[in-house]
Formats: sequence, C-alpha cells, structure tokens
Amino acid sequence: MPDLHDYIYVDWGPEFYAQHSGFYPDMERPAQVVNIGWLGIQLILSNGGSCFLPIRMAESFVWARRLHRVPCSPEFKLPSYMAYPLDTDSAVLTQVLGNLRRLATVERQTRYS
Repeated sequence: MPDLHDYIYVDWGPEFYAQHSGFYPDMERPAQVVNIGWLGIQLILSNGGSCFLPIRMAESFVWARRLHRVPCSPEFKLPSYMAYPLDTDSAVLTQVLGNLRRLATVERQTRYS
C-alpha cells in the first residue's frame, strides 16, 4: 500500500476509483487529492511522493530520471472515449476510427487471453 504521508491521489474518474478501492480496500483518504494529472506530477517533482499516472504522461519523466516506477505497484486499465461527428465525409477521420477500432480489438484480445 502507498505511504499515505507522501501519496497523492489523482482522481482519474469512477472506473479508476473502483479499481483503486478494490486493490486498496482499507486505504484511508490520502491527505493530498488532485483532479489533474499534471498537478500530481508537479507536486511530486517539487516535494517527492507517489501517485498513479498514465504511462503516456509519465514516460518522458521516467526517461529523464525525474520519476521512477514503484516496484510491485498495480497497473490499472481504464477505458478511453472519443467523440466525433457521425455525419462527416472526412477520409482522415474514417482512417483514424478504423485504426482505433483495430487497436481496441487487439487490446481486448490481449486483456482476455
């Protein structure tokens, strides 16, 4: 369980809350709670500590050795959503949607294999 003294809970939404609570059912509310990931990063860079971040957000800081992964910490998989117009003739949008659907299929196959 994270050390509550320096743990920053980033509110990534209800799905994250459900998974986080399932993994840490007895955790009390951390002293620091933020609802924006970059704020969690700034707090850690300034004061130390830990929080859960998406890989895409933390990767450059890890490569720069400003942040590091906490060994044996859980990984949470969260859904992603996209809003787009249904009545468009955009070839680019059609291609992007096709690519995203293929990636989602691969992700589902990987998750449930």
